[in-house]
Amino acid sequence: MSLRFDPDKYEVRTMEDGGKAVTYRAFEKLIYVERPIDATLQSINIYVPERYYQGEEINGYTLQTAPILFGNNVGGFFPSEPRTPEHEMFGHTSTTFYALIYGYVVATPGARGRTNQAEDGFFYGKGQAGIVDLKAALRYLWYNADVIPGDINHIISNGTSAGGGLSALLGFYDNAADYEPYLKALGAAEAKAEVFAASCYCPVTDLEHADLAYEWQFAGLPDFHRMHMKMGEGGRPQFSAVDGIMTEKRVSLSNELASLFPTYLNSLGLIGPNGDVLTLDENGDGSFKDYILGLLTASAQGALERGEDVTLPGIQVEGDRVISVDFAAYMKGITRMKEAPPFDDVTMLNFENNLFGDERHDNAHFTAFSFERSEHAEPLMASADVIRMMNPLNYMKDRGKLTQHWRFRQGTDDRDIGFATPAILALTLKKLGLDVDYALTWGEKHGGDFDVPDLFEWIDSLCKG
Repeated sequence: MSLRFDPDKYEVRTMEDGGKAVTYRAFEKLIYVERPIDATLQSINIYVPERYYQGEEINGYTLQTAPILFGNNVGGFFPSEPRTPEHEMFGHTSTTFYALIYGYVVATPGARGRTNQAEDGFFYGKGQAGIVDLKAALRYLWYNADVIPGDINHIISNGTSAGGGLSALLGFYDNAADYEPYLKALGAAEAKAEVFAASCYCPVTDLEHADLAYEWQFAGLPDFHRMHMKMGEGGRPQFSAVDGIMTEKRVSLSNELASLFPTYLNSLGLIGPNGDVLTLDENGDGSFKDYILGLLTASAQGALERGEDVTLPGIQVEGDRVISVDFAAYMKGITRMKEAPPFDDVTMLNFENNLFGDERHDNAHFTAFSFERSEHAEPLMASADVIRMMNPLNYMKDRGKLTQHWRFRQGTDDRDIGFATPAILALTLKKLGLDVDYALTWGEKHGGDFDVPDLFEWIDSLCKG
């Protein structure tokens, strides 16, 4: 199978939304590996504003200089088909649509996911399959650098939640030996897979320690309020509310996990904005907690200045200033979403357990803590190699193999992951001297693409600077 991009095979389309319209060329269903396991998923769509082919400029860009927005569509580590301009994401109008209006070239890759299963029962989307596919799609773009529209040196990765974690992994160049056997098996193009910048909304990452971070934030809150998600018709998620109170055993697990977080956090040697080392004492208090509270305070202050109502539990306002945020009261106000352990559950039935299964096993543990306390009849521990490949923190040693530009956003109402998880990744990258733009966005829940104008402004500041 040829991996060469054909610039003459496209459709010209026009889309209108919200009083805006864009005409673009659609290059779709481009298979990006020579030996696909699932050709529908292992394909990429590329969209280009038609005005470029008429010799026009858009937002100061041309066909040759436009940034390439490489936006994955992964959520919950489910399989994801390539996104189209009509595809809404997280209740917001398509970022792909607005990116085209703004003058970007958009490349939307598909990827395998944790629920992919062949007729013979073989699971083919577990573990590293999703990130391997996205790296292969990047290689496809670089392999065709001479004919791909846009500036190949200005690829910006974008993703949310699980996709945000994968976007972060894409910021680590794929000459890591761990991924190479899987890329070769698929017949990925022999090319590099670098991104110029990585945008990550509420990234689900560092899953080995995500339980600790979550329980440090929500320990002491036995009530949980979550939405159960299942995939409905057309691949759209359907949600139903589930409320309850954790059992005494679950509360005990929560407290135990929370008590382990300070040791982990202190081992990282993270540096705060003032150059001080961020730490926690055995009670979970300290400068790292103050740092998170500072992020919440800054977000609330920005909202207050925009005229928004910030009178929520734990938020103290005097006049036109947010004076402080009470950590415990604020967390009680937004409420716990998940039972403990929230990611590697002792029943081995969470989304993340499903991710870490293998070809013949649907689910697996990925932390020693839950494996040792497993309530599953046949507990299984995931491969250490697979666990390593899913965590960008395991690839921090070689600064030369990391993209230089990063953007992290998480909503202040996010209850799916703890605030500490993205913060740790952002602070670790900043400690390496990389360019990191990190903030909490007031009033947003677990989701992404909620500040597209700001995202585009950030991209422009890098690509036009």
